[in-house]
Amino acid sequence: DRWVERLAAESRLIWGPLFVVALLLLLWKVGRRRELRPLILLMTLLSWFVIQGVLLLGVNEGRYRKPIEGVIIAALLVGVFPSRRQREEEALPS
Repeated sequence: DRWVERLAAESRLIWGPLFVVALLLLLWKVGRRRELRPLILLMTLLSWFVIQGVLLLGVNEGRYRKPIEGVIIAALLVGVFPSRRQREEEALPS
């Protein structure tokens, strides 16, 4: 029982809630502004969920989960930070 192994085992539980938060952020951002970047990440997350979660044809091991972790992080960053166009619109005087 090394602490690194325990940390790795416990950290796998955070990706489910982060997936839901990223999905909600992207849905909110796509609904609020018609931007391509959040839409692409939203479609990537949803297609991964359908293929790996719903249409599971074999054993879902950790190596199949790993690519989506980067997409979730990117989705969280896109969902939280404003786009360049949004920053430029906010900088314009009214």
